[in-house]
Amino acid sequence: RAGTPTAPALSASGSGTLHWRDTPVDTAQGTLRLSQPLIDPSAWPLYAQAQHELTGQRAQSVDDRRQLAFDTAKAFIAVLLADQVVQAAQRKLDTARADLADTDAQAKAQLVSTNDVTRARVGLGSSERELASDQGNLEAAYLQLALLVKAPIAPGLVVPAELLDAG
Repeated sequence: RAGTPTAPALSASGSGTLHWRDTPVDTAQGTLRLSQPLIDPSAWPLYAQAQHELTGQRAQSVDDRRQLAFDTAKAFIAVLLADQVVQAAQRKLDTARADLADTDAQAKAQLVSTNDVTRARVGLGSSERELASDQGNLEAAYLQLALLVKAPIAPGLVVPAELLDAG
């Protein structure tokens, strides 16, 4: 829009007359006009507006890249955190299985009641449910990270040593 007032303008017009009966001579005429404004002070505000819009768009592009980098880093940390949670849930499940085996052996030896075995089974079921939920959260975190980087992410991201040292 800013360059429109100083753009050259070309216009053409023409006409023709065909005389069938009166004279055998046909007449035609044409006009071609080219105009180029040299100075157009009314366009100067449009130039300034276009320059400000360009500056604003460049700033917006920088901010968009910054926001994408922040979101990607946040998703990376979320994957690392979810992986740690899954590992903790797996250790809790292993502990619940060992607890159930010990409690079952004690119940067979009549050292504890069957209520203790039932409590250990409930704890095992709870641990299995938590592990399944945490694995779903880990898969969702990997998917979010993959969407941000537009590439598939292989499981088992490594925690950067600098990140642990900074904390």
